[in-house]
Amino acid sequence: MRKHRPPDQWPRQPFIIDREYPSVGLQALPTEIFLLILRWLPVSARICLALTCKSLMETLFPENILPRLAEEDLIALLSLLQKDIPGAYLCFCCQKLRQLIPGMDWASHDHRWNIGLFQNPTWHITSHTTWHIPAPYYFSSFKDHFYVDFMDAYLVMNSHFLGSSHGLPLESLERYVSFQDHFELHNCQHSTALQDEVNQRFRNPPGLEYRLYERKEEEPPRKKTAWRVSFRMIPKIVDDKLYLARFYTIVGPWVPWSCMARLLSSFSPEICCHLQCSADSRLLFCDLHYGFMQQSNPGAYVSIAPRTRTRQRNSQPPKFDPESGSCQLCSTDYDIILHQNQGNKEWNFRLSTYHCLGSCRSPQEKFWEYLVGNLGEVFVSDLIGFERAQTPVRSQFLESHRGFARQTWQEDNTYVDEVQCRFD
Repeated sequence: MRKHRPPDQWPRQPFIIDREYPSVGLQALPTEIFLLILRWLPVSARICLALTCKSLMETLFPENILPRLAEEDLIALLSLLQKDIPGAYLCFCCQKLRQLIPGMDWASHDHRWNIGLFQNPTWHITSHTTWHIPAPYYFSSFKDHFYVDFMDAYLVMNSHFLGSSHGLPLESLERYVSFQDHFELHNCQHSTALQDEVNQRFRNPPGLEYRLYERKEEEPPRKKTAWRVSFRMIPKIVDDKLYLARFYTIVGPWVPWSCMARLLSSFSPEICCHLQCSADSRLLFCDLHYGFMQQSNPGAYVSIAPRTRTRQRNSQPPKFDPESGSCQLCSTDYDIILHQNQGNKEWNFRLSTYHCLGSCRSPQEKFWEYLVGNLGEVFVSDLIGFERAQTPVRSQFLESHRGFARQTWQEDNTYVDEVQCRFD
């Protein structure tokens, strides 16, 4: 007798869809509606869309010819294309997609010096102060480490936004350099930056035991009668913005203030492209002093001197508040410490600056342009010393960001290093 399975034990059949539903995409839209949508897209996006398939190419560009792009549109197009090409990057120097050399910084790429139509390619603060002592033998090489190319910052942020195959690691922006030397500080020996550069070429090095150190681990302890000058730069990325902290330190033997003032005024450590440090000219140490150019806190030994002038002839330099701890022309915050260490019988000077470079997607971004841009085009008298209602858009933008670079960098804990928080 045949046994029958109950209904709940019958073999289950797969559920088959008898009808196929068409996929809904751009091509399924009516041509009129599709073209209306495209009107709101930039030309770079329309070209990328046309490159995806033949039918879209025929719809967008019936003659099958892509339009000639302006410089801004070309950069926008290449910025979109680089996202899907690992190992490639947009070079602002030649406005082409170039091959990224793995493990090499921007200085090792062959297009570093091809600036073309590229504006504001480098953040570098030139020294144009009056020297009161002969410049150290290694000073020019020391200052070379202060450079920050936009492409350096751009490729670091490329790696952050697009992945490691599209840019450079954050560590490529780290810098450390130092040297030791003996200085004659008891008499002023005046020279301009150009004169001292010429004299430096014929100067002998201070000795085999003194050299330029680019790794702190290799640096020996400071000799008792020598001065050590060091510079350190530490990058961070916070909220999709690049921040740099720079620490300029001068440590040396205990000497009279007039000697320290000559040394400090000769080095004139730069805060940014607009401000620099100097010894307070009210404490006389030299017959060449420019007290009207410097402003300082009451009783301070260090003055803040502007590195820019107004366009008006015979006008005084711009006024600013030295207690603010921020530059009113760029997104730079700073702290200055100068004290005598009685225990070690030495002078300690430390300048800490904090800079926001923004997302570094274009050299025309506000943060980068204000930090590096040409000051000759800025009416300084319009930016400083006036009421908020009379200040231009640039000043209002920076006023709202005053102090945030220091606060953001210090509150972020992605980089912990005790050395940056103390004197060397």
